[in-house]
Amino acid sequence: YEEDDDLDIVLDVPWSDPSEADMLASMSAICFLYARNIYLETGFPQGLVASDWGGTPIESWVTGQVLDSCNVPASPEPCSICEGCEGEMYCYSVLWNAMINPLKRNFVKGFLWYQGETNGGYGGYL
Repeated sequence: YEEDDDLDIVLDVPWSDPSEADMLASMSAICFLYARNIYLETGFPQGLVASDWGGTPIESWVTGQVLDSCNVPASPEPCSICEGCEGEMYCYSVLWNAMINPLKRNFVKGFLWYQGETNGGYGGYL
């Protein structure tokens, strides 16, 4: 997948108050607690943006350039990770292009990244 620096993300969820517990149900607890700690230390409110898709491999979240630099084998067509799945979220760079790359045009002071264990059984090239 080619990187698209002009892609916009349409955010259809307004900013939420963290005192509304049901609004936090879909937010990472690690992310929330980290931001809360920063707020308690600095007194500056923290805006949290969750770009996540459970059960996806790291290859979905990085650019083709990064995959090449790590000597990741080319993704076969159709993507072998995707076989039997609905959607392309398991294919190389697809989530980078859809959920991370569009954020580059925003002013952000920091990122907290948590990558799960979907790659536990393969991918020793990273």
